[in-house]
Amino acid sequence: MIDVSKMFNFLKLKIPTALSFLGILATWIYYRLYLFPTYVIASAINDTYEVGLSIYTPFSYYCYKSLCVSLLLALLTLHVYWFWLFVRMAHLLMLKFEPHDLSVHKNGESYELERRGAPQAQAMRGRCNSGSLSTHDLPSWEQENNGIKRD
Repeated sequence: MIDVSKMFNFLKLKIPTALSFLGILATWIYYRLYLFPTYVIASAINDTYEVGLSIYTPFSYYCYKSLCVSLLLALLTLHVYWFWLFVRMAHLLMLKFEPHDLSVHKNGESYELERRGAPQAQAMRGRCNSGSLSTHDLPSWEQENNGIKRD
């Protein structure tokens, strides 16, 4: 569903982007912010006692259980953080009603250099766009294999 929303965003289709984004928000809230903590994490806390003690000693059971629950809570924290990022994107979408891509690495590694105004990144981009890159710009392993046909 996220890829469909990205596709609509890249095609500059405003209404389908907004509808797919609302679908993402609805499914994210239901599955990751409601079902995951209420069923998965609650089951890891409450329903593992009999099975855990039949396999492990009490000390190792509580160690494994606390590790498992801690990792699940860390994943829940990431879900909340990612939801906050979605809310930020929704806020931008509602303010401007203009789809916007918040990905940092949209233009590759040169994005950070361009943001700072570095001339090297702009020069490399100009060379890439004009088609003036040669085999000298390739890494050494690509230079060796450039133009060699293999059976």
